[in-house]
Amino acid sequence: MTTTLTPLAPAEVEKRLMQRRAVLVDIREPDEFSRRHVQGALSRPLSILDQGHLKIEPGLDVIFTCRSGMRTAANCARLANAVEGKAFVMEGGVDAWAEA
Repeated sequence: MTTTLTPLAPAEVEKRLMQRRAVLVDIREPDEFSRRHVQGALSRPLSILDQGHLKIEPGLDVIFTCRSGMRTAANCARLANAVEGKAFVMEGGVDAWAEA
């Protein structure tokens, strides 16, 4: 089982999303997601991650994000094990996306 997330810069995340090669999964709670998120990101709160499958289309890169990257870093093994194949994390989270 994979226990790490491969970091990707926001520009690389945007490239993969534009090419429809990836899906961005925001692990913040619904109230955080509703305040600000990357357009097209899926809301899959960490608090209920273990309750069900992520339901991600096979063959897509799964990229996790949170506000700053701290929550994804603290839960990297759990997140990596939630998907089949390689999992990624957007460096700096939604904050870095907004700055880029």
